Amino acid sequence: MDVMRKLLSILFALMVVSCGGSPQKMIEAEDGAAVSVLENPYPLNYPSTNPKPNKVVYSLKPGESVLVLDEWADKDFKVYKVQYSSGKDSGYVIYGKNIRERDIHG
Repeated sequence: MDVMRKLLSILFALMVVSCGGSPQKMIEAEDGAAVSVLENPYPLNYPSTNPKPNKVVYSLKPGESVLVLDEWADKDFKVYKVQYSSGKDSGYVIYGKNIRERDIHG
């Protein structure tokens, strides 16, 4: 099942590239660590003094990749807007030590 999910995410990225889209990057959960995809573009329990509502909508399994739709950084963290579930849904990943960036060359 995990292999199928990984193959679908790679296939989706290749289809977008071959159709003239221009995704430049994918991110992958490194081996041995899951990565949370969040509903909103900020970390859970942020800010610590008065946390904004947020929740995990998907969990990337180790080795699983997702397509990066956009990325930006503010003074406290870097955020990726990603597409998961074979391109049906999007969410946000906060940059951290368990994430590996991979360029897509079309």
